[in-house]
Amino acid sequence: MDMVNRVAFKGGLEAGGYAFVGSTLVSLLANRLIPPYKSLTLQGKVFLVTVVTVGCGIIGAEHAVFHFNRPFLVLQGQQESEQRDKQMTLGDTLFKHRYEIAGGLLTAAVTGGLVHFAGNQNRTGAEKFMSLRLFAHAVGLGSLLGLVAMASVSSQRKKD
Repeated sequence: MDMVNRVAFKGGLEAGGYAFVGSTLVSLLANRLIPPYKSLTLQGKVFLVTVVTVGCGIIGAEHAVFHFNRPFLVLQGQQESEQRDKQMTLGDTLFKHRYEIAGGLLTAAVTGGLVHFAGNQNRTGAEKFMSLRLFAHAVGLGSLLGLVAMASVSSQRKKD
């Protein structure tokens, strides 16, 4: 295994571990304090913890590789890029923080869907879980498509 893979593995494992511990503690706390959360099945709660853990692990691995490669990147016109960073537009700022935006949207969607679907007393636990899962997938896919669109617009601007 080469050095970059080791760095990615270590970063993903560390971020995933922190996310697992944090999401498990939040899940236990929510189980005591939020009545709709109590009505979720064990599978639904495990799904929520897994989504957070895997997502944070992937983002942590990419973040670790980025910081590993940063000293080795040689950019021509470093002064020009620094000036460009100072004159960033809203789209550039959104693209720079794309992972935080996607994670925030997915978290907000799962939380909002949890409150919306879990409070419905006319559905079984499996129906609530499936509704929540489909809602989270739809919002996650929508946020990823938005990120791809932002990347496309950003690359088009650089060509012009």
